[in-house]
Formats: sequence, C-alpha cells, structure tokens
Amino acid sequence: MLQIEPADWLLPILLPAVWVLSWVWGTRRFRLWFALLAPFVCASGFVLGVVAAGSQADSSCSSPACDGGAVQRWAASFDSPPPAVVWLQTSSLAALFVAVVLTVLTLIVEYVLLVLRDSRE
Repeated sequence: MLQIEPADWLLPILLPAVWVLSWVWGTRRFRLWFALLAPFVCASGFVLGVVAAGSQADSSCSSPACDGGAVQRWAASFDSPPPAVVWLQTSSLAALFVAVVLTVLTLIVEYVLLVLRDSRE
C-alpha cells in the first residue's frame, strides 16, 4: 500500500488552488477544460510512474551469476523503484481523487449556472 508523505501533497494542494483561482479570475471555458483534463493528466502521471518503475529492470544480465531470471528481476524492480518514481505515483494518485471530486463539483455548479442563466432569459 502506498504511504503518503508530506511532500506528496504538493499536487493535491495545487489542484484546488488552481481551481479556486479559475473561479476568481478564469473564464468558464478554462474552468471546464481544467475540470475535464485534470483527472486525465493525474491518471496519466500514475501510469507513467508505474511504467517508470517497470523500466528499471536490468535485462542485460544473461550470465548464470545473475540472481533469478529476467522475469524475477523485472518483478523485483517494482519492489524498489527510485524515490522520484514513488513520488510521482503517490502524488498522482492522491491528485486523481482530488481532480475527480473537483470535476464533479465543477460540472454540477456549471449545470446549475446554465439552468439559472437559461431561466432568466
């Protein structure tokens, strides 16, 4: 299970900050694009972290002196990824949950504003 360190909260804190600023100074178009793209970018960051963890496997060792087979070394690479990869995975996963909540909230509020705008006309 992933443990979230204090440094991992950087992306989940930046998302609501940009979201709030988009309501204050941004346009409706920016808010909708941000709300729809933020979960996709966070999920892509998590997938990129998983791919980076898997790409650390050393498949160049083919002599009998190497510990285990190629598959065993590849699987072991997931157990000890570099710290930057771990940060990307945990930050992206935490930010994904925040982004999904902000997307749902944005779509609900924009729908209510659309209905109110339409009823005034």
